[in-house]
Amino acid sequence: MLNRLLDLIAPEDCLECQSEGSVWCELCRLQYEPLPSRCFLCHKQTTNYQTCKTCYAKTNLKTVYVYGEYCGINKSLIYALKFNCKRHAAKPISSSMAQLLPYFVNSPVIVNIPTAPNRARQRGFDHTQMLAKELAKQTNLNYKKLLVRTNSLRQVGAKRQQRINQIKDSFRLKVNSGIVPEHIILVDDVVTTGATLSEATKILKQAGVKKVNSLVFAYSK
Repeated sequence: MLNRLLDLIAPEDCLECQSEGSVWCELCRLQYEPLPSRCFLCHKQTTNYQTCKTCYAKTNLKTVYVYGEYCGINKSLIYALKFNCKRHAAKPISSSMAQLLPYFVNSPVIVNIPTAPNRARQRGFDHTQMLAKELAKQTNLNYKKLLVRTNSLRQVGAKRQQRINQIKDSFRLKVNSGIVPEHIILVDDVVTTGATLSEATKILKQAGVKKVNSLVFAYSK
């Protein structure tokens, strides 16, 4: 209700063409195509966004769907959502991410990588939860809040081994989470080394999840 009221009072302008009505209008968004299937770490071409054998030895992430690179309009959209509190950016970002998901015979459940508590409080919302909920709505899949962040660690600028060491034990399963789904799509905004996704995947599998795929909007070198 509040968002609809704000749309009427102060509609957003497209970050690319400056037309009124959306942070990223459909005409601009549809000019872009997702990245071809590749390993999210070394960017070697693979099938169905699978991690290559060499990189899989470094991570437990088997499949990571990545829409694009963390630059240009993709970077502007993430910045608008996270730091300018433009919540409407979640919709076009999620629309682009939804393009990557194949048809699943048994519907997976959408779960987000939770944002650090202090930053969620500063923004007034958890941006990854917003992306995951919007994605679930667009794909007719269920969303479930299953993970809880246990610290407010900031990893920007940290190298791979530092990230792996820092992120250890940063997640736990939500209390009273109920029946754990067999298949989960783990959603985040940006992936760099995969340490955060890998740690969250480990916790989910320890809880009994049989299959975890990851879906992110952009990768950062």
